[in-house]
Amino acid sequence: ITGLSLQVRTSVDFIYDNSISRRYNDTYTIADRGKYYVNNSNSSEINNDFLLNYIKNITSDISINASVGGNLLTQKWYYINTGNTELLKPNLFTVGNAFKLTAYEGGATKKLNSLYGFATIGFRNYLFLDVTARNDWSSTLPPESWSYFYPSVGLTWVVSDMIKTLPGWFTFAKLRAS
Repeated sequence: ITGLSLQVRTSVDFIYDNSISRRYNDTYTIADRGKYYVNNSNSSEINNDFLLNYIKNITSDISINASVGGNLLTQKWYYINTGNTELLKPNLFTVGNAFKLTAYEGGATKKLNSLYGFATIGFRNYLFLDVTARNDWSSTLPPESWSYFYPSVGLTWVVSDMIKTLPGWFTFAKLRAS
């Protein structure tokens, strides 16, 4: 079909962060007998989307540019961190040598699904009606309000393209309301 195109994309991102911090005894930092921290975290994001576009001049006066699309986004996080207030044996940096060991572990998953559409209807290439709509479904919201919709409508008038008898110094004028 002339004027019809489809774009489909997928992206995947992974981040791994593993860090160790050693604070030696008898340094300028306050580290009685030394301190030892181990931090491990990872995160991932998978993003899938599609966009179907249609562009056509319906008549010599009327044009349309319309698109519909969607997106599936999944994000995941996980971390585990250990630390201590001091070491049992000075400057022996192992978790088993930690005095008053603290540990934190957690994670989360977030999903966001979206559908959207937008269209521009042009008249004689100087008057344009723009209509958009989008609906998102987010896993981070309570089930009774996890879906949210936001539409918009706009009108653009390119005055300088409509009125051809403008003074030479008047090269471009546009009015827009939405």
